[in-house]
Amino acid sequence: MTDTRDALAAVQAEIAKLRETYLSRLPEEFAELEALAAGLESDEKSREALESLHQRLHKLAGSGGTFGLAKLSKQAHSLEQTAKQWLAGRLDGVGWSEFLGFSSGIANLASCLQEIEVAEPAATDHLTGPAGLADPGEAQVRIWLVEDDALLGNQLCRLLGQFGYEVTLFTRLADAETAAASGRPDVLIMDVVLSALLFGICFWPFIDVLIYQFSGM
Repeated sequence: MTDTRDALAAVQAEIAKLRETYLSRLPEEFAELEALAAGLESDEKSREALESLHQRLHKLAGSGGTFGLAKLSKQAHSLEQTAKQWLAGRLDGVGWSEFLGFSSGIANLASCLQEIEVAEPAATDHLTGPAGLADPGEAQVRIWLVEDDALLGNQLCRLLGQFGYEVTLFTRLADAETAAASGRPDVLIMDVVLSALLFGICFWPFIDVLIYQFSGM
C-alpha cells in the first residue's frame, strides 16, 4: 500500500509540475496572440495571420481544459470559432469593429490567470482505482495517456518521460481498449471528457489502474 501511495504522489507531483510550466508560458502566448490580432485588417493579406490565430486558439482551448482552466478554454474556443467563421469567407467582408472586438477578446484571455492567482485549483482530482502500482524506484511506472489533442499529448509524453516514466499516448479511447488486450498500464491519465466513456467499455474491469482526471475540464 505504501508503494502505491508513493507512486501516486510521484505522478501527481509531476502532473502538477506540468501545469505550473504550462501556466508560466501563458503570458508569452497571450502576448503573441495579441500581436497577431492587432495586425488583422479587412484584407485577404491577413488570412495567414488569422489562420495562425485559429490554430493557436484551438490548441489553447484544448490545453486550457486539460490543465483545469475551464474559463480560458471556453473563451479560447469562442474566439477560435469566430476565426473559423471568418476564414470560411472573404476577409474584406469583415468589419473593422468586428476585428476590434476580436482583438479585445484576445486581450481578455489574460484575465483568466488573475482568477487562478486568487484561488489556485488542485492539479488533479477524482483519483480512483485499486492498489498495486510499482514503486518508481524499483520498476518503471507505465503510464497510458489518453488525449485527443495529439500535439498536447506528445508534449505531455515528453515531459513525463523526463522523469523516468514509460508513457504511451492514445488519441482515441478505442485504441487504448485494443492495446489492453495484450497489456495494461500502472497509471491511466485521461481527459475528463473522454473518461466519461471509460466505464462503458469492456477492458476497464480487468485493468489495475489509477485514473487521473484534470480538474475543471
